[in-house]
Amino acid sequence: MGGIAGFTSQIAHAGGPPFQIWALSRNFPHLVFIGTSSIFFAIINWFKVPAYAALGQFNVQNMTLTAIFLPLAILSTLAGVRLVKRVSPARFNVIINILMVIIGAELIRQAIW
Repeated sequence: MGGIAGFTSQIAHAGGPPFQIWALSRNFPHLVFIGTSSIFFAIINWFKVPAYAALGQFNVQNMTLTAIFLPLAILSTLAGVRLVKRVSPARFNVIINILMVIIGAELIRQAIW
């Protein structure tokens, strides 16, 4: 599942569902699930840097847009940390499963249309 998550992340930024299938099957505590997910996708995204550089994606226009949205990314991350700490482990797993089905259905819909 790691290979599939890495491949789909590189091709379509859609590595979440394969990773979640693997991680949820391990019954990790919710904080371990979030930490493992964060580290896995941080590594995957660093592997993408040379390809994006070779494609010329690190230009002034993209970096300006990145700088504009950086505060929102930081605030969203902090809000996510707070939310995960407040949700019970049982409810967290239900939420993740529901979101996985919704995201998977949306990815299939986009692939068909």
